[in-house]
Amino acid sequence: MKLSRLSMVPVAILVLAFATTSAATAAQSAGKTDQSKASDRVTVNFQKPHEFTESHLIGFGFGHDFDHGNYMEKLRAFLVEKTTPMLEDGQHLTITFTDIRLAGGFEPWHGPQWADVRVMRDIYPPRFHFTFTLTGPDGKTLRHGKLKLIGLGYLQSAPPAVGGTDSLRYSKQVLYRWLRRGPSDW
Repeated sequence: MKLSRLSMVPVAILVLAFATTSAATAAQSAGKTDQSKASDRVTVNFQKPHEFTESHLIGFGFGHDFDHGNYMEKLRAFLVEKTTPMLEDGQHLTITFTDIRLAGGFEPWHGPQWADVRVMRDIYPPRFHFTFTLTGPDGKTLRHGKLKLIGLGYLQSAPPAVGGTDSLRYSKQVLYRWLRRGPSDW
């Protein structure tokens, strides 16, 4: 019995592509900061999402046929859910992403059937560039900073805080490691 080259590739390294939806495309064409759906305690912005590394990957034709939902909205919902309980009454956190590169990469040289397959390898770690500002009830800044989070070794760490079937679990885990330190250590 002959096995095809694709069947010999370990299933564990393959994850379907993440693609932006038409909402992301609209934000990209506008070229403005996307500030929709902010909670009363957490605001997550995406500054110039059309310039994100992730947008360029999708823009070059990789992941173009598979609609896995709007990754920016999923990241926003995740951050709001995880961060809100950490904040004291009256505190507000604003996070503004300036670049995002999700975990995994595209390897179209394997053939046309691989154009929409995101491959998980250590050489494709998730990366997040963002600024944050934590303000108190009086509106004064308690903490602020500019961070570049890179998930080196993201495949070796099990993502306990994020579900095993979540397509963004490796990318979210990098953000969660930062969040779980708590507002006093951001």
